[in-house]
This record gives sequence, structure tokens and C-alpha cells, in this order.
Amino acid sequence: MSVFHGLSAGNNGHAPIAGLPADASGPGAPWPPVAVHAADAAAVGAVTAALAARMAADVGSVAVVAPPGDAGAAVRAGLAGVDHADATTGALGPGVNLVDMHVVKGLEFDAVVVVEPAAILALRPDGGRGGLYTALTRSTRALALVHARALPPELDADPALVRLPAAGANAAWAALAQDARAA
Repeated sequence: MSVFHGLSAGNNGHAPIAGLPADASGPGAPWPPVAVHAADAAAVGAVTAALAARMAADVGSVAVVAPPGDAGAAVRAGLAGVDHADATTGALGPGVNLVDMHVVKGLEFDAVVVVEPAAILALRPDGGRGGLYTALTRSTRALALVHARALPPELDADPALVRLPAAGANAAWAALAQDARAA
């Protein structure tokens, strides 16, 4: 069974796989969950910014959930060229929002970009896998994972996860969006 199977049907419960969500696409999600493997932290920042901007144009509100450290710094640098709100220090905005694990709890966004899921899992906020679960389940329509580190095995092995190339990930996602609208 897919780690991502279930939320698109409205089942927001925990999956049997190590406490990760049964599906992270959100209720009625027209887009499959996607993953983009970037070469390094700097590339993670650039890919995240381009993808988040495209998702905001196509879907609406976007949360970029980034861990602290190198990945978070790279995302901040990448987002410098994108109109966004830094909700870690200020208010949420209508488009792209940079959030951390404390801000994202209890909120929903049209799309979510989870940066370095393995790093978020390693943080173990609230003492377990719940932080990654929270990040993965904040989207109502679209989910993307952007990473340089290996994905957690449960996510990496999931057949529902569509892999996009780092070069042109935003265009590849736009093609998926067009396919979803046509269907």
C-alpha cells in the first residue's frame, strides 16, 4: 500500500507504516505527490524557490516547510528572489510562505513543499515522527518534497511519488498540473 494513499480520499489518519501519513496529497488533490532530488543544499534552495513560485501561480497558498541549518539557509537564499512571507518572523501571506515546524502546526495550505524530509524527521519535534507527519499533511491540493539527502525509506519506496528532475522541476510540475486539469 502507498504511503501517500488515503488522504486524497479524505482519510487523514496515520498509516500503518511507522506513523507516517497514509497519503499526503490532501482531500481531493488533483496532483500526485512529487519529489525532486537536488545535488546539494544550494540547489535545494533554488529548486524549492522555483517550484514554490510555480505552485503558488497554479494552486494558491504554498507553505515551504524547511528545517533549520544549511537547508533552511539555502531555502531562505533561494526565496530571496521570490515574493514570499517569512512566517517564521512575521505574518502569513497569500502566496508563498516560509514556515517552520512550530508555525505549520494546525494550518492548511493549497500546496506544501517539504524540504529535506529526513532532516525534519531527525529533528523529532514533539518526541517522534509527528513533525514529519505534520509537514506532509498540511496540503489540501499538492505536495512536493525537495531534498539532497536521502528520503526516509517509507517515502522513497512509495510508488505514488512522482520523481521530477531538479533542472526544470517547476516546468515538470506545471506539466503535471496541466495534465490534472485536463483529466
